[in-house]
Amino acid sequence: MRDYESAVQWAEHLDARILQDAASVSGRDDQYFNLVSIGARLVLAGFDITYSKEDGTTDIKAFMRNTGIGSKSNNALGPYASLPAFVYLNSTWMTYLLDSSMQHQNSLDLQDNFAASTDLGNYPNATSGYEAD
Repeated sequence: MRDYESAVQWAEHLDARILQDAASVSGRDDQYFNLVSIGARLVLAGFDITYSKEDGTTDIKAFMRNTGIGSKSNNALGPYASLPAFVYLNSTWMTYLLDSSMQHQNSLDLQDNFAASTDLGNYPNATSGYEAD
């Protein structure tokens, strides 16, 4: 909330950039811009970046929620499908997302050398501790 004006300016700049880039390959077709901008919004809608600072180091993680039905974390298919958007927006974000997935994979006690199940469990929820009556 303290950075609202800056966030609005960044969002407007991003929309203008997407419009310009989409127009350069579509011959100014507004439908193509709408499709590309909706795709970017869908990628960002389920994407969260976290960080923690311990012992003078910063640990950055990224997680992706399945934006479809349910509240599961995204498996490999979601990040794979969103790769072009991350390359366009900020490729470092994909690094954080892949690193988190690999750390999860390595933390599992797998007896075979196979990838973990695609069911990564429920997406983390931040609750206030408030319980309704």
